[in-house]
Amino acid sequence: MAEHLDKLLDRVGADGRYQKLLVFFFLGPINFFAGFMNNQLLFEVVVPEHWCHVPTPANTSLTAAQWRNITIPRTEGGQYSSCLMYDMVERQGSSSTSFTITNTTSPCQFGWDYDSAQFQATVATSFGWFCDRGSYSQHILAVTMAGNAAGSLFLPQLSDKYLGRRVMLLLTPALYVVFTVPSVFISLPIVHLALRFLAALVYPVCVSIPLILVVEVVKCEWRSLITGLCYITYTLGVSFTSLVAYLLPQWQVLALLSCLPHLLAPLYWWYVPESPRWLLSKGRTSECCRILQMISVINGRGEVSPQEMELLLSTKQDKAPHLHQVLRYPILRRRILRLFLLGGGLYISFGVVMMGINIMPSNYFLSLLLLTLIQLPGDAFSWVLAEFLGRRFTMIAAILIAAIFSFTATFCLHHELLLVVVTGVVRLALATCMQTLFVVVPELLPTPIRASGFGIYNTVNSATMVVSPYLVSPQLSAGFRYWCMLSFLVVSLVAVMTIPETVGLPLPQDFMEAEHLGSGRPLTTWIHHWNHHKYRNNKCPTPADWSQDTAKQDTEPLKSSSSVEAIS
Repeated sequence: MAEHLDKLLDRVGADGRYQKLLVFFFLGPINFFAGFMNNQLLFEVVVPEHWCHVPTPANTSLTAAQWRNITIPRTEGGQYSSCLMYDMVERQGSSSTSFTITNTTSPCQFGWDYDSAQFQATVATSFGWFCDRGSYSQHILAVTMAGNAAGSLFLPQLSDKYLGRRVMLLLTPALYVVFTVPSVFISLPIVHLALRFLAALVYPVCVSIPLILVVEVVKCEWRSLITGLCYITYTLGVSFTSLVAYLLPQWQVLALLSCLPHLLAPLYWWYVPESPRWLLSKGRTSECCRILQMISVINGRGEVSPQEMELLLSTKQDKAPHLHQVLRYPILRRRILRLFLLGGGLYISFGVVMMGINIMPSNYFLSLLLLTLIQLPGDAFSWVLAEFLGRRFTMIAAILIAAIFSFTATFCLHHELLLVVVTGVVRLALATCMQTLFVVVPELLPTPIRASGFGIYNTVNSATMVVSPYLVSPQLSAGFRYWCMLSFLVVSLVAVMTIPETVGLPLPQDFMEAEHLGSGRPLTTWIHHWNHHKYRNNKCPTPADWSQDTAKQDTEPLKSSSSVEAIS
């Protein structure tokens, strides 16, 4: 069925005007605004420097700074306390009222004042989430990551089995607006966090479904290029966030602005048709044929003959295998677990860099802008490096660079500009490795579980990023986050060492091919664009051979394990 559809796509055009319109006027804008939608949250949850509000007497001649100096105690580091104030004794005279400030302290009684030099309003300043409620801002980031993980798990399944891609394009923006707008006005922590979680459910689908819809109608040579375009437009959207937040430093405005692109989503309903591959998988062949006819006309290929359409109508669908069948294949099973370790370490580290924008406290906006602009070269060239230098070499080199500069960052904590440069290199290396891994994961998974397996991979990564907000907590030392990143990167480095090189290999069509993918390619050999033809994948064993290998493993477990691991 897939071969027949690919032939029809070649006939109607898989790289024509229709595909270019989708890429530049559909996929590009969606990824741009997805970057804005995801990263404006970083400005919402900033907790600025704050201290207790102490009412100023009406007859005082002291300035605000002088009044703060005598009413707010200092910490051991010489900073003003954020949660304590000196007690005052009021004395009522015959003609005036006097105040005596004691040496005893108490928690803030009249609210807080805060530094508004950069932000006019954040979630913390609007809702008074300081001191005993100071961790609520980190909770927002954590529940957002948890929502992303949950949405990656079940919403793609809902799209694949029931709703399709086109309905999701309309449903997910509507859900985001419905849950985001109330969160701007509700300060009750439990309700606010619940709304944040529900709004975060749809974010992964807002990014992945448009990409899937486009990839399913383009030729294979375009797929890596489209992935690079997605990363570039997303990063530009992140950079745009810094400009908007600088001009409009109020979290309510940023949250409501993130809803505006979603209100335009119904326009795509009229111009973007359903994926013909999904329609064919559901037996809706007549609708699939109509869309292919439309693509052919837009691409200037004319109408497809009824004889070619008959290929679709006469093809029977195979029963889809279950995801749990992967447990029957030991090498594939272990390889997937290593992908989880590799991706988890990378995503936690990237979350720390992304959320730790206070590396330049004097200017949050410039800090994030510099970090995202540094990432652009990685977005633009990582697919070139992976294609010519090999996937494994690119990932290993990127992880080593990220680890070295994470260690270097611990010595740059008191040099803002130097720390921005060092952390920017870490982000560049992490982005390069993550984008390369974005290509590798589908190349390792067999066709029957490629989409669902990739969704679970994203779920695990989003779940691990729940840890990141707490690693950048202001209650922890500044260097702690970088030591944690270094530890996670070491785990990722060990995991990537055992991932086979996939450059030049065809995609595995079934579980047996995926099980033996990379056999004949030693893990100690650098395989790249210019020599991969010398390391062809060994012939995949037949089911009978596999049964014999399994029986042999039962009798000689140690020997079998060592020989299999050598090629996995």
